[in-house]
Amino acid sequence: MTPEKSAIVMRHVEYGDYDVILTLFSRSKGKISVIAKNARKSRRRFSGRLELFSVLHPDCSQPKAGGIPVLREVDLLEPFENLRSDFIRMGYAAYWCEILCFWLEEGAAQPEVYDLLETMLRELHIGKVRPEILSLLLQLRFLTLAGLAPGLDTCGGCGAALVEVRAGRIRFDYGRSHILCGTCSPLAKVSAMAPGTVKTLCWLQRRKYQGAGRMQFSGDAAREGLFFLESFLSFHMGRDFRSLKFLRSVRSSGTLAAQTLSFPVRRLKA
Repeated sequence: MTPEKSAIVMRHVEYGDYDVILTLFSRSKGKISVIAKNARKSRRRFSGRLELFSVLHPDCSQPKAGGIPVLREVDLLEPFENLRSDFIRMGYAAYWCEILCFWLEEGAAQPEVYDLLETMLRELHIGKVRPEILSLLLQLRFLTLAGLAPGLDTCGGCGAALVEVRAGRIRFDYGRSHILCGTCSPLAKVSAMAPGTVKTLCWLQRRKYQGAGRMQFSGDAAREGLFFLESFLSFHMGRDFRSLKFLRSVRSSGTLAAQTLSFPVRRLKA
């Protein structure tokens, strides 16, 4: 099976009485939607192979009259079952998929972004690297690939290097997408971070993944970095991500009612 034909299940919607509509992130075709006819009626045909966050090889046919492609068969490549059995892992995986599902264009291949998501889902499933570190990495790398990377190494006003910015906390202007020194700080949407958090984000920003799992990250720095990147993404994409509310609830409480598991799935009438 070639990697080019693989796809990640980003969204799962029940349609009518028996069908399921899937939003897939294909490495070769980008974001695509397909319908699995009778997927909830026939347990033998697609049993356990259409789960959220799974990596699969879909075989689809295009109806002659047009419309959404029909999923005929599927080979399951990576089930990543741990992502659906743990609230924290599920929350991070759902958040990442919602970001990309919103940003991706239908039918436009983004192989680097695909490889990023599959790598982070695999690492999240294995569990050797802390989920918050993986989320920092994914968001920073995605922002770079999307041309939205925040400027964390120089002041957006005067160009002063990070090491020259003298402040108890370093301010960040969401509008300019840059850190600011005390002199240049405008009356704008500004957040503030500890210098150590900004330096660590800079370090992560220069790496795809290598060595990040060995990096020591304090709890406060991880929380501050996550809050910044999640807010930065929402600001620039003009969207409050539903899965982010779920994730933040899980992070703050540690547990959540079982029915919350259904949040990525909704039902449509045929």
